[in-house]
Amino acid sequence: MLLDTGSEAPLRPAELGLSQEPIYPIWSRIGDATRDFFLTFFRGRGEDGYEIRSLRRMARGERLDTLGLQVRDEGATRRKSEHWLARLTALGLRPDHLCVEYGCGSLWCAEPIIRYLNRDRFVGLDVTERFYTLGRQRLRPLLDEKQVRLEVISPTSLSSIAALAPDFIFSHRVLHHVPRRGLRGYMQNLCSLLNARSVLVIEHMPRPVRGSAVRRRRHNAADLQRHLPQNWICQEYSFGFVIAHRDRLDSDAMLEYGMMQ
Repeated sequence: MLLDTGSEAPLRPAELGLSQEPIYPIWSRIGDATRDFFLTFFRGRGEDGYEIRSLRRMARGERLDTLGLQVRDEGATRRKSEHWLARLTALGLRPDHLCVEYGCGSLWCAEPIIRYLNRDRFVGLDVTERFYTLGRQRLRPLLDEKQVRLEVISPTSLSSIAALAPDFIFSHRVLHHVPRRGLRGYMQNLCSLLNARSVLVIEHMPRPVRGSAVRRRRHNAADLQRHLPQNWICQEYSFGFVIAHRDRLDSDAMLEYGMMQ
């Protein structure tokens, strides 16, 4: 069995604003790319701003949720990390699978997953080594024992990791930081890691809107779907998104866990 989401079923395409066969014309893609180029030119890359802001906050002594040697609420962070591992194992993650975390931070989310996996089965990626260097300091004996690989996100690192044919790719507590102009690049990087058997899991819980009590997601399944390769499908759950090839969605194994309910 590939995945078991319990009683939870994904929203149907119509509920997400998608047709059964989502098609995005070439003119629409060119328009998106042009808009993103000019916004990035004038405002900079979203990941660069996030890196600068996070490092400044840590330098001031602030504790963040998942970055640093110490975090804001370690108990809550560890519980969420264990819950995320349970989510991934329910989705089919096994100890011998090659698992890649895109946006690994200081390895707070990764720690229970690294412990669960066999040696040389975990790869962490982030925009700067300064984030995961703190995780190295905190977890060096475990990382050495498990032969964990940590890399800065770049065309070279993405290409070399994609060649290893990852079974699972996940991105936890990252997407809500990605502005609209950065979504195309974020999804392109993730999709470059995919092979026909990969499962991509993106956490994206609704979060408070600044200045109000409303909680919502920054992006929805339709936003992600437009950046996926042909025959890859994004399905939305309460915890975020599961992305897999259509062949997997049409398989008997997928029927077992309710993806087609």
